[in-house]
Amino acid sequence: MACIVSGLIVEACLAVIILILLPIAVDIPILIILLAIGPLLVMFATFMIIAVTSRFPSSAAAGVSAAAFIPMIAISAVFFLCFFLQMLLQMNPLAMQVMLALIIAALTFVTYFIATKWFNRERLVTGL
Repeated sequence: MACIVSGLIVEACLAVIILILLPIAVDIPILIILLAIGPLLVMFATFMIIAVTSRFPSSAAAGVSAAAFIPMIAISAVFFLCFFLQMLLQMNPLAMQVMLALIIAALTFVTYFIATKWFNRERLVTGL
């Protein structure tokens, strides 16, 4: 929970900086990115780390640092999938942003349920 809260605070600060301090035109796709896709990516990455390190504890071992690459690989795969779908379906940018937000929301809920199912506190304590 602490990772999600701190990630959302950082995302909110970035959104404020982009919306107030940068001289860019604010339109609907930018608001979708800042207010929907960004927070969903924070939650998706956190749940992905929890799910994979719960299922494969050796990925979180000291010195391996594989846990840091898990969300980057998952997020890259989601973006490649969405951009492939955009080219395949010839979507406009607004529809693509909405599609991306919906796909990431669905994946976030799926990884949340997987992470809560796989997380076992007793196994983590006995592994120490």
